[in-house]
Amino acid sequence: MILVLEYAAGGEIFDQCVAEREEAFKEKEVKRLMRQILEGVSFLHRNNVVHLDLKPQNILLTDESPLGEIRIVDFGLSRVMMNSEELREIMGTPEYVAPEILSYDPVSTATDMWSIGVLAYVMLTGISPFLGNNKQETFLNISQMNINYSEDFDLVSESAVDFIKSLLVKKPEERATAEECLQHSWLAQTDVPNTVFWTKNTEKKQMILL
Repeated sequence: MILVLEYAAGGEIFDQCVAEREEAFKEKEVKRLMRQILEGVSFLHRNNVVHLDLKPQNILLTDESPLGEIRIVDFGLSRVMMNSEELREIMGTPEYVAPEILSYDPVSTATDMWSIGVLAYVMLTGISPFLGNNKQETFLNISQMNINYSEDFDLVSESAVDFIKSLLVKKPEERATAEECLQHSWLAQTDVPNTVFWTKNTEKKQMILL
């Protein structure tokens, strides 16, 4: 058997999420990549597929410089959701799992949207919003919605923060859908300055690699 696969020369977007300041994503780049991610996720959701492990390690780039297009990979945890079926499973990467997974409530397409909110936060700041010193602390941060939009977002546009806030909502039914995200004002803007947004707090840059 011979498999012919596309080569993602740019590697994981994770590498640039934790890169040094001059190599980190710029907000206009995050917008372009996020729009592509949402178009892919919207296609999955329209076909009743949930990914359930969206994170920077599972988003690849076709090229590194100039920045290429994205490819969503690793569907090992993905599920086909039927309308009459409820899925309850403890799965995913600790930093990116939604509250309903931790409370063992049914997962849905909204579960992916929570992960996209975390992903946008990481891409814009280089910081994992709910990461604790261990798994238990991380899960507690998620369950209690311990999230900070202050110092790490000093130079990030207000519409970008609003985009993240529309996704990091505890109740799944109140989160924006992929289609709604694509209509958000942040992704419609074309005048975001070409500025790298980063934090001086290097201790928070550590992220769990699973």
